[in-house]
Amino acid sequence: MAVGINLLRRFLKKGVLVELMKMLGSSNPESYFISFNELLCQDTMRGLVKLIHYGDSQSMAHSVECRLPYTDYRLVEFLASVPDVYKVYNGWTKFVLRMAMEGALPKSITWRKDKMGWPEPADFWLRGKLKEAFCHSIETSDFLRQLEAGYDVRGRIKSAEPIHGLVRLYNLSVWHRIFFEPRKRAHSPLHAAGLASESENEKLPYGEDSPWLAAGRLQFWEEGHG
Repeated sequence: MAVGINLLRRFLKKGVLVELMKMLGSSNPESYFISFNELLCQDTMRGLVKLIHYGDSQSMAHSVECRLPYTDYRLVEFLASVPDVYKVYNGWTKFVLRMAMEGALPKSITWRKDKMGWPEPADFWLRGKLKEAFCHSIETSDFLRQLEAGYDVRGRIKSAEPIHGLVRLYNLSVWHRIFFEPRKRAHSPLHAAGLASESENEKLPYGEDSPWLAAGRLQFWEEGHG
């Protein structure tokens, strides 16, 4: 689709192509004329802000000092002014960065084609050694039973179903157990290990003065998960 649009842009005026895209059912034909740098600007002002927010909160929760050197405002402002041809060139992404690192890093790193972000090995964990605790948490959740969700989790985890949908169910089961099932929470591994006293455990889900919340020690543990 993108290749066809690029070919049409060479021969048709913008107004004609916009009308054509409307006829083909496009709800936002103007988006086909946004430059690459404009898209990067939108990603920076929207998506990047969310990623930094979540990254910052999660790293601080685990006492990890997280730094993002490429978000230095001087570098961001400079790269915003660089023509997009230097950012994607002949199919190479991050082209200006690759050129800057040429000779400073091995070619196998500088010109790597299969670079990913930082995906977590959820399948390896939750379909492996953590499968029993994972399934148990979903199966024994009163909340999920009320929602009529979490059915046949063991069959689903053996199938080719993407793991992330099941992770959402697991998160809901743990969330409900922590905040709405104090009796089960009292038998959590934290309590069993002596990391939570009775008084602290009772205060855990309620109010901003909770010592657990104030200390940033709240962890999503659930019954039977060691």
